[in-house]
Amino acid sequence: MQDTGLVCAYFLFDNRSGQASFQSYDGILRSITHQFCAKLNAFPDVVVSTFKGCGSGTSPPSRYSLRTMLTSILQHLPNSYIIIDALDECHDAEEVATWLQDLTGVSWSGLHVLVTSHDQPDVADCFLHISKVHVLRVEERTNNDIEQYINSEVEKGLLRSCSAEMKADIRESLRTKAGGM
Repeated sequence: MQDTGLVCAYFLFDNRSGQASFQSYDGILRSITHQFCAKLNAFPDVVVSTFKGCGSGTSPPSRYSLRTMLTSILQHLPNSYIIIDALDECHDAEEVATWLQDLTGVSWSGLHVLVTSHDQPDVADCFLHISKVHVLRVEERTNNDIEQYINSEVEKGLLRSCSAEMKADIRESLRTKAGGM
């Protein structure tokens, strides 16, 4: 996407990994900042000074420093996208929403944000006052897509010769373990 001037950073909140950084506000801040830093030709002064102030990489920057760096970086990347997947798996969804509200409230218009989440009122409520963030909730459509895929696959290959009862058990197990994904 860089050839077109578009840059994108992506973060998946994942509670199946067992790593707290994949479920936290700090984790998304570090990841998004790192991804956008990698897209720059030269680092803004705030990035350089923060890096030096953190022992040239020997200690992590504070949340405030990360937010300041990211704001500066985004001003150097005029057509940027942040994609956040599975916000409902974040332990700090309210903090992420507040951060996004602050980030999208800044005066430049080249930032676009897409957030996906299961339909949970507490997560959706976090975004009521953010006009520039698009929240997509995983709905019954996704479960129907999963159902169609499972049915299609169970009827193919080696499973085609299984009994109807075994196929039903396999379908139910796959549906249960899919977890909406």
